[in-house]
Amino acid sequence: MAPRKCIHMRIPIPLLLAAGLMVIIAAMAVQLFSSYVTPPDFSDQTKPFETKLVAMSPPRPGAAVKVGAFASAKERCTDASVVADVGEGFEVLSGETEWSGGLYPGDSKAVVFIARARGYGRFSIVAHVECRRTDALLTDTVEYVYDVGREWTTVEWRRL
Repeated sequence: MAPRKCIHMRIPIPLLLAAGLMVIIAAMAVQLFSSYVTPPDFSDQTKPFETKLVAMSPPRPGAAVKVGAFASAKERCTDASVVADVGEGFEVLSGETEWSGGLYPGDSKAVVFIARARGYGRFSIVAHVECRRTDALLTDTVEYVYDVGREWTTVEWRRL
């Protein structure tokens, strides 16, 4: 009887690591987008831009949350700015809270930052957008108001 030959598959370790990393990233993406906090639609068809304030998850005391303030241009804004005002109940850990420059139709600009709720209470984050055109300076402000408790967080959106 002839000896059996073993066939060994050699899979390179970097390939295994890459496959494992892809599985982890996919799981994180599902978790991230399943907890995405979707604001109401505050679109104003009379303005040459749209303002959005988005958080990737409700804040919890001590936990970091990714926040973005966005401006999308429908018309030319020669001088535009996006400013995120983080209230006293939050601290900014990283990222930018201000941007200024020009916007062309179809352009979008964002300031994205990581913030952390310092404790329990009622806090707010405000996104303020300005757009200067040759005829006027237009502004728009959207606010998130968070009630952060031990076991829950509620979110209220307001257009100011």
